[in-house]
Amino acid sequence: MTSSRQRKKSISRQTVIAAPPIRSKGKPKQERPFSELPSVALAVLGAVSFLFFAWIASIVYKVTPEAVAIGNSLPFGAWGWKGYWLFAILAAMAIAMWGSWTLASRCQAVIVERYLK
Repeated sequence: MTSSRQRKKSISRQTVIAAPPIRSKGKPKQERPFSELPSVALAVLGAVSFLFFAWIASIVYKVTPEAVAIGNSLPFGAWGWKGYWLFAILAAMAIAMWGSWTLASRCQAVIVERYLK
């Protein structure tokens, strides 16, 4: 037989699990445009994005020429799963480079527009 304390715990756990999600009743939060961010936030975001770009670029520029040379010397079917994964990772890193460079250049453009024009 269960005690009243154990029944209360099990009932409260069931109500917590079955409770619907709480929604705010106020106005929905409006997103601010990128150009309305504070200058300090833009500078920090741009600097971090540029440093990430430089770090990824140094890796990609060191690895890609050698990987392409090895890939060209072997037929496509002889690469194996390691070769496929290597080129997939290099492609993902190139996309990350593009995204971080785009973000850094947008931060720089907003700061230049704000202070130098």
